[in-house]
Amino acid sequence: MVRGLVRKISLTWILLGSFLLLNISPALASTQSDIENSLICPACFAESMSVAACQDSTAQQIKEEIRQKLALGQTKVEIIKTYVDQYGEGILTSPPKKGFNLMAWVTPFLGIMMGGTLIYLALSRWVKVPSVKKSQAKTKPGALDDYYEARVEEEFKKYL
Repeated sequence: MVRGLVRKISLTWILLGSFLLLNISPALASTQSDIENSLICPACFAESMSVAACQDSTAQQIKEEIRQKLALGQTKVEIIKTYVDQYGEGILTSPPKKGFNLMAWVTPFLGIMMGGTLIYLALSRWVKVPSVKKSQAKTKPGALDDYYEARVEEEFKKYL
């Protein structure tokens, strides 16, 4: 009986210890991955490498800090705001979609639309069919065709 109780307590401690070592649930791991991909490693500003991609000791330290903050119950927004307050908006892998930074999101689409419009206008003017002149409009539509058709038949008769 004592043996069974000792086994249960031991098993409980082993399970509790493994949960403490691996205290990141799948949801927290996903959130941690999102945060790591949203931040640029401060040691890698020149290369603009995200914390997730960087193998530097600074990145490892930030990963550990993120894990600890998530374990304390902080949200993704709070953690990212902490790093933005500390390093500025330059630490973000993509600019926030507000204010002047909105230009970084809108400008490429406007450029593509304007370029497409310019190409369309240029091609429509380039391929435009010339209008019929007034002197040609006064003649009968079939008069010249009959003349050329008769001439072509004459040429065929010469060679056949």
